[in-house]
Amino acid sequence: MILNYLMKRLVRKRSDVEKWHHQIGPKVFKYVERLKLDSSSCCSEYSGHYVYQVRGLGDDQFMVDIDKRTCVCKKWQLIGIPCIHGMSALLSSNCDPLDYVGNVYKKDAFLKAYNPVIYGINGASMWPTTTEKPVQYPKFKKQHGRPKKVRKLQSEEVRAGGRLKLKRNYIVVTCKKCGQQGHNRTTCDKRSGRRVMVWQLVAHLLLQKQLKSYDSYLCCVSFWKTLVLYMFNQLFDCK
Repeated sequence: MILNYLMKRLVRKRSDVEKWHHQIGPKVFKYVERLKLDSSSCCSEYSGHYVYQVRGLGDDQFMVDIDKRTCVCKKWQLIGIPCIHGMSALLSSNCDPLDYVGNVYKKDAFLKAYNPVIYGINGASMWPTTTEKPVQYPKFKKQHGRPKKVRKLQSEEVRAGGRLKLKRNYIVVTCKKCGQQGHNRTTCDKRSGRRVMVWQLVAHLLLQKQLKSYDSYLCCVSFWKTLVLYMFNQLFDCK
């Protein structure tokens, strides 16, 4: 049940926070210790009024204000933990970096977050009885037609070969036959248009063959002759 999960989780979190050896969490403490080692590559110079000029490995320089807990790299203001430049300035001023970590990472904030208690409940046999009518489930109404076995697809889904896959949106298809975009070789306009014209010619000649069935030999010769000339003109663009 969700109630039991939340109840156990709050108890476990409270006990874990009570075991902290420092005023901040163990992960944040390891991160601060690693920053102390990395800050050895920086050189900080005191300017006055708690402001330091920190120079890194390159030619970049960063202004750090310890009193306002700010750095021009914006990382200290963003995550609430001193950046590598701020750490260098704090160590140069002999300050404890743990005192300059944001309050959201400290032990008091975690205890306040997990302080609420979720109490358990009695079993259903101990619940108070009521004189109201029990809640009934809604009546089932059989729908017309055969029941559906597959769910309705979303607008971005398409069913192909019994499997669901997303539509190929924003994909431009290039035809390998004509080199144009928007269609493939199977649905090429030139190819499909040529195929329709050929079948129109065949249907027209077959219709003539039915009307002139008494002279089937001449009709058959004229059909093949016209078809061959048409295909020759289409292939070689002869007029």
